[in-house]
Amino acid sequence: MYCFDTWEDHKGIDVCLTCFLGFCTGPNQHTFLHSEKTGHHLFLRLFHHDSQPAEPQPLTTLGIGVEGGCQNTTSPGETTMIIFCSACNREFEATGAYRELGERLLLHATAEKETEMAAWEAENLKPCPHSEAYACPSPCPAVDVTTMRCADCELAENLWLCLECGQFHCGRKQWEAGALPGNGHALEHFQQTGHALAVKVASLQENRADVHCYKCDDSAAYNFGDVALPRVLEVLERFGVVADGKVVGLDEARREKTLTELNLIANRDFEFSTRDADGKELEPHCGPGACGLDNLGNSCYLNAVLQVLLHLRPVLRLLETQPAEHRKTCAKDPSECVMCQFEKVAEAMREGGCGRSVAPRLLKQAIGKKNATFASNKQQDCYEFFTVINDLLSPFLPVDKEFMLSSHFVMRCTECENRKEAPSDVSNCLTVQLPSGDASSPAQSLQHLLDSSNEEETFQRQCDCCGRETTWIRKEALDRMPDVLCIRVNRFIVDMTTFSVKKNTTPVNLEEEIELGGSKFQLRSACLHRGSKADFGHYVAVYKDEGWVLCNDSKVVDITDVPTGESYLVFYEKE
Repeated sequence: MYCFDTWEDHKGIDVCLTCFLGFCTGPNQHTFLHSEKTGHHLFLRLFHHDSQPAEPQPLTTLGIGVEGGCQNTTSPGETTMIIFCSACNREFEATGAYRELGERLLLHATAEKETEMAAWEAENLKPCPHSEAYACPSPCPAVDVTTMRCADCELAENLWLCLECGQFHCGRKQWEAGALPGNGHALEHFQQTGHALAVKVASLQENRADVHCYKCDDSAAYNFGDVALPRVLEVLERFGVVADGKVVGLDEARREKTLTELNLIANRDFEFSTRDADGKELEPHCGPGACGLDNLGNSCYLNAVLQVLLHLRPVLRLLETQPAEHRKTCAKDPSECVMCQFEKVAEAMREGGCGRSVAPRLLKQAIGKKNATFASNKQQDCYEFFTVINDLLSPFLPVDKEFMLSSHFVMRCTECENRKEAPSDVSNCLTVQLPSGDASSPAQSLQHLLDSSNEEETFQRQCDCCGRETTWIRKEALDRMPDVLCIRVNRFIVDMTTFSVKKNTTPVNLEEEIELGGSKFQLRSACLHRGSKADFGHYVAVYKDEGWVLCNDSKVVDITDVPTGESYLVFYEKE
């Protein structure tokens, strides 16, 4: 509960026979801490004997514990069970009812893992209200796959079959995993006809198909339109596309990768971030603070924010001045306490290592119980997570005060110099706006963006002093400078023509030193968002130690050049 020791470490894990929580048998002696707090003294000690771990295999399937997917990390071996009494510090053989209980605990853990895996897979693709209510048109148009072309531009790939009229139209251009051509005619077809559901015939695989609902195009709840269609093979049989589970007349050369495969390839391509420009593997960063965080299923946003937080010196000072006293007094189940689990990750980070990583699973679960947005395995915005974890930690650890800055607006009438002040505003992050552009646009200076966000604005209003409609000047005045300045580069904007969220990929240069309100700040760390879309991408973190360090989930490596082009959250420490 309090550290990342497993049943393969030291003497194993002690499972309390009163509350069924697990504690380590190593030098931290969390079993005795639990006994002191609760008076629970009887434990079932489980020790899994070490064996040679298998070589990791390439990721080819979206799933956990299945062939080609993310594999369970528990190695095969033998499990030893004994009874341990912390009051007399003695071990006893686990026989009879105790051994039966141990076997049932192991079976329960296995079943729970299987349930978790099934939920993880199901969460990635589910029917939307429109796909659930779908019924084939009558009569159903016959479709000839052998001659399929886009009805509007003659494109012969990235084609989507409309499930209302049976026409083929090309999808939108895909940049991830190699450019996939497309002119967006399937979207235009929906806008003109209201036909929402389309299927990508060329990527059909064994009862799995790429189905898109254009009515859910902007819905995060339904994976931005990528949905499941019940009885998809039956539907495609009605159109004459499928027979005996296979696409009729589709030349093997025209088969295309599914969206899942494209996403897997794109995620694999993010491995660039642990190689240099010449493709050479970067050296792992070793020592205190060097600890990776395992990806729990689209949890890169959480990993990036934790890496940034736990390498900011003001936050580290807070943790040092308020050591693990919270654990001794916390009356909550430690698996559900955000602060207990945050301390657990902080200790692992402080210990560091070389090539070491831990899984912040219980911290994610504890946060998810407080905020349902983060309970799922869907990708989330790292700024939203940064705000939420600060709020959840603030009753125990005043992390939020390190980022807090306050300001107010001063307004002045240009005719009579009448002045007004708007109420003070408190924030944990400044937001700067990017000019329109893309990855090929000239790089912007973060200092310039910061200065531009604080320029004077003019507006018209009735002056209650001189009684006339006059021009007013408004400027923001900063009242309090934080110890850590957080700057959010607003890359995600709403396109009002399509009402969809787009990403601005304009590069931003991060100065080593910036100035704000008369105070100087030194660059310390940043969260970067990789990928060209708002709804698809990957977060990594960089922080400054003796040199620069890159954290890509479980991998922590030394780098020479800071990849700041796609910076999203940037952190500067006050001099």
